[in-house]
Amino acid sequence: MQDVAAYSLTATGEAEGRIQFFFESLGSARIVKVIEYTAIRQAGSRVLYNLGFGDYDEESGQVSDLMNSNNGDMRRVFNTVLSTVPLFFATNPHDVIVVRGSDSDKEAALRCFATCRKGCVEYCKNADRRIRTYRYFVEKNFAALVREYVIFGSYRDDIDDFVRYVPGEDYVAILVYRKY
Repeated sequence: MQDVAAYSLTATGEAEGRIQFFFESLGSARIVKVIEYTAIRQAGSRVLYNLGFGDYDEESGQVSDLMNSNNGDMRRVFNTVLSTVPLFFATNPHDVIVVRGSDSDKEAALRCFATCRKGCVEYCKNADRRIRTYRYFVEKNFAALVREYVIFGSYRDDIDDFVRYVPGEDYVAILVYRKY
């Protein structure tokens, strides 16, 4: 797996079906980021959590996963997000994580078209960029990951429609749980 140092995390613990980790992105600006695992629903004996992250607005206390900070430290930020997966499973060993890109739905494309600088007309060139980053990581580290985790992919943004993960496929969502 990638060996890139992550930023230090501050965990807030579990409250109201959420587990949060805060850290600072220290690129060209100081940006507070939040990694948030949010319980979506019960799936048999397991709880299904959505993995999300974004910029934290200290005034409102809200997290925006729609921002694209371009702070010059994307690799460290991404590795920080990934570093929380083993932490999550250490305290929630029987639960499940689902990852979806906030830029994968139709509304994201409409928002992007409104301020598009790439000249997009028929389709949004930024669509699925976030989930492609996760897929790239999974595929690059697939052999190591499947020793410890069971991984599924979905072609639709439907948390009930997953198949065994096959590297090279264009999934829009990834589901992961730890092997016992």
